[in-house]
Amino acid sequence: MNDHTGTPSYFAFTLDANDVKTHFDTPDFAIVNNDWGSILVDSASGDYYLLFMETYGAAVGRACYTRWHGGLWSDFVVLDENPSDAAFRPSSVPSSHKDVVFARGSVTGSVEIRYARIP
Repeated sequence: MNDHTGTPSYFAFTLDANDVKTHFDTPDFAIVNNDWGSILVDSASGDYYLLFMETYGAAVGRACYTRWHGGLWSDFVVLDENPSDAAFRPSSVPSSHKDVVFARGSVTGSVEIRYARIP
């Protein structure tokens, strides 16, 4: 849940050159728990992608994303049903698609590297 609103949503905002903040918060998603997130910005289109982990308890959950385009957030899309926590690392190479690498596993055990492509 969002710590500020008590809803399954995320706060997002931009800052312009004069440090003026503009909110474009996500809607409430049909998820159990919105854990941490990471943002990816497409500099060519101006779209924002919020990659996040929906957890169900002890670091078990789903890797998801949503896209902000044309002033609206899409519904969330599940990238992977994870048996454990994930850490996202968006590709820094400009491209028409978004490549995401994330890890499944634990600090004390084995880790599996997973790859996903966002169209």
